[in-house]
Amino acid sequence: SISVNISGLHLIVGTVLADLDAALQGRHFPAERMQIELTESFLLGDPELAIKRLNELRDRGPGIVIDDFGTGFTSLSYVKRLPIDKLKIDMTFVKDLPNSADDAAIAMTIVSLAQGLNLRVVGEGVQTQAQHDFLRDLGCHFAQGYLYSRPVTADRMTRFLAQRLAESEEQAGHWPNVSS
Repeated sequence: SISVNISGLHLIVGTVLADLDAALQGRHFPAERMQIELTESFLLGDPELAIKRLNELRDRGPGIVIDDFGTGFTSLSYVKRLPIDKLKIDMTFVKDLPNSADDAAIAMTIVSLAQGLNLRVVGEGVQTQAQHDFLRDLGCHFAQGYLYSRPVTADRMTRFLAQRLAESEEQAGHWPNVSS
């Protein structure tokens, strides 16, 4: 899948729906493999309009992720109504894990909230194995950060993915043929 960050303003007053349609038209990339990431703060202006636009966006197929969760002042009454798939724990709550009791409590609360709402959770800004292990043990589904990779150019990512595909195809040729 691929994640695309968009601004809440672009979603509310922009042409993001038409842009998405144009970007996917004629390509062999299913919208279901795309995730649209928005920061939590976009809900603050007009939560009802934001929910409406997110529903329109979701009807086109991509998953919806709330980025930097926990840094805004979103009402939980809106969070439960959002058509979202994932919450991303903001890196400000990850950077001092597992040593900060306050950050640990916030991370546990976000993971628990997400699990209760049947959402996936991503930990942002993971830089150490201890952070990775702590989040994994909490039930965090995914993590991103410098522990895994520094930012890379599109060209380098394309080469990396092509190499991984070639390796997986090579390994697939070595698997025993099993039929049921």
